[in-house]
Amino acid sequence: MGVHVGAEQSCIDVVADAGGDRPRHRRHPEGPEPPRHRRTGRTVGRGCRRGRAHTFAVSGYSLGGPVAIRLAARHPERVSSLVLNASFAHADTRTDLAASVWHQLFASGQHTLLAEYLNLMGLGEAVLNALTPDQAHVRAEQLATTLPSGTGDQLGLVRRVDVRADLAGISVPTLVVITTADPLISPALQRH
Repeated sequence: MGVHVGAEQSCIDVVADAGGDRPRHRRHPEGPEPPRHRRTGRTVGRGCRRGRAHTFAVSGYSLGGPVAIRLAARHPERVSSLVLNASFAHADTRTDLAASVWHQLFASGQHTLLAEYLNLMGLGEAVLNALTPDQAHVRAEQLATTLPSGTGDQLGLVRRVDVRADLAGISVPTLVVITTADPLISPALQRH
């Protein structure tokens, strides 16, 4: 998940602190409770207030998009602009199914098979086809050893996040970057 705040350095620092919800965060590989986009958004907002950033721009990538949407909807007086990149407001059936399979493979301990699935679902067609089958397998074996321990919690968040009701409250200039070859989050879902 990526949420980026542009303003004073203190806001950027608080994004790192909020990263405890992300499974790749090295200091907190597993949070005390499952990640929530609301908690992360509140943490970012509080940090920016402490840093005396009166207004700030927010960018959300992938699962960071719902956090950015929630922040912009709840704090329109503070958020000056919003950028959403490869993001979604809720998981559609295809995304929910992909996250379910991902979670089941992770929970089963079949990490090499999961990594092959992630290559299939995470790489665009041109990138994946530029690899030989042997190269793709080696890449999967390498990826399998780096899967974060908080993956299951993160996938749970993918499946339950829903900020569609917040979209009507977005009043700031917003740029939505659609990844047209994304095999996981379809362009149609990104446009929703």
